Order: sequence, then structure tokens, then C-alpha cells
Amino acid sequence: MENNLVSIIVISYNSEKFILETLQSIENQTFKNIELIISDDSSTDNTLEIAKKWCNEHFKRFAKIEIISSEKNTGISRNANRGLFAANGKWVKFIAADDILEKNCIKNNVEFAEKNPEAEIIFSKMFIFDSKTLFGTEFFNKKFYQKTAKQQFLDLCVQWQISTPTSFILRDFLLRKNGFDENFFIEDFPFFLKTTLEGTKLYGFDTLTAFYRKHSQSASTRNDQQFVNIRYFYDVKKTCQEIIFPNTKKFFLLRLRWKLFIFVNEKIIKKGNKLKDYNIFLTIINNFDFVVSFLYSFIKI
Repeated sequence: MENNLVSIIVISYNSEKFILETLQSIENQTFKNIELIISDDSSTDNTLEIAKKWCNEHFKRFAKIEIISSEKNTGISRNANRGLFAANGKWVKFIAADDILEKNCIKNNVEFAEKNPEAEIIFSKMFIFDSKTLFGTEFFNKKFYQKTAKQQFLDLCVQWQISTPTSFILRDFLLRKNGFDENFFIEDFPFFLKTTLEGTKLYGFDTLTAFYRKHSQSASTRNDQQFVNIRYFYDVKKTCQEIIFPNTKKFFLLRLRWKLFIFVNEKIIKKGNKLKDYNIFLTIINNFDFVVSFLYSFIKI
């Protein structure tokens, strides 16, 4: 098992508060044959300095360490691809520089891969936590991974079912796809929709492997002054227009769910995207999940 080199790719951007904890969780892996790649997207804080100092002190632990930095901020997809194209491992494990790996993460993934040689993309259980409130919850949908690729695509169109921070992907598979689509800022939503649409089944096992940190600087999270993370929203809208809508013409309620999502968020942005001024939109958002859940009950996949 240890003959397989695994590339762990840390995706960083202004992560000085958390990157040491992330790197320590990588060093603590019980699986030994690891290549560490840190791909930084033009951080303006001390992320790179902290990472370089840590790598100089811990380089003996790894088969190889490489730090890649961009001169300008390019988005998650391009940042992830820079790490991917530098990787040499049979498998790649992406992790954001504010998340944490469970110590047996790589070992458990490699063992599952060896038992399931047809698997090219593997997910597992994730623990979502908030450092400020100490609130946490586990996330894993066992039934989702028992479905076909076509069923998984439709499930993902209805509601996000996978824990991206746990993804463990065959490097050759990603290279055949030319990596993540750089026309999108975010990497996961469009990529896994396209992947399942094209017939690649997603695999999963019910073991905790990663801890996902929620905080105001997370890519999909709004800040305290705004309702909508605008850059993230427009990527979701583009994904709907290019992937979901053209491939779900028979599913009226599913399409209606996303059109409602787009309509409400565009109204919020147009009105200034400020929480304190637009209580009517706050009411719409608070009831949105209820409406969507009601619509889901009528969708037969």
C-alpha cells in the first residue's frame, strides 16, 4: 500500500490563521509516502512566509515538498490546477488551508481504493465545525453513493450531497479532464456535476477523514455585512445555465428551484446586498429552505 505515492495539495489564500494547523494534520498522517504541494493564490497576508518556514523545518517527513505561488489572485479552480499539474502521486488529495485531515485520512482512502479498483473519485465522512461557536456536525449520505452516476447527477442538481473537503481523486482521471474548469472561480460544483453527467460514478465510505472549518472568509460564505457571496453566486448561476438547465428539461420543479434561487439572490444584490436594510429579503431567505424542501418531495429521480 505504501508503494503508492499520494499528493496532498494545500489550496491557500490569506490563510495565515489556520495553515499551520492544516500542515500539522498532514504531517501527522499515518500513511507515510506523501508528496506535499502548497499552491497559494497570491495571498496578501503572511501565509507564504509561514508555510515556507514550516516546510523548511519538516521537509524530511515527505517524499517531496513544493510551494507554488501566483503573482495574482486567479480563483480556486486555477489555484487547484497549478497544484494538480505539479503533482506526481497516483492519487491527489486537495485540502483548503483552513481545513484539517484526520490522522488516518490517507491510509483509509488508499485502503478503500485498493478494495474498489473501479473507483476514480472517492468521498468520505466530513465533520463541519465553527471555531468561534464550537458547533459541529457530521456529514455523509450513504444512500447517495449507492446510486448510478446518472442518479447522482440529478441528486446533485437537487441538493449538494457530497463533502468536497474529503475528495480523493485519481490523478490520471483529473489529467484526462484537463483539471478543473478554469472558466469557473469555484472548482467543485461544476466539476462533479459534469463528471456524473458524463457517467463517472462517485464512491464513498462512511469513515471520518476531514474536518471542514466554517468561517466568514470561506469561499462559499457571505461576510457579516452581506447576504450573498457575489462571486460564488455568479458561479452557481453560470453552472445552472450551462450544466443544470440544459440537462434537466424534464424536471420542471428542479429548474424552478434554481430559478427561484437566482431570482431572489439577484434581487438582494440589486438592492445593495446589505442585511440591515432589506428585511423583506431576509424573510424570503429564511423561508427558502422550506419552499425548496416542499418542491423536493415532488421530484422523482
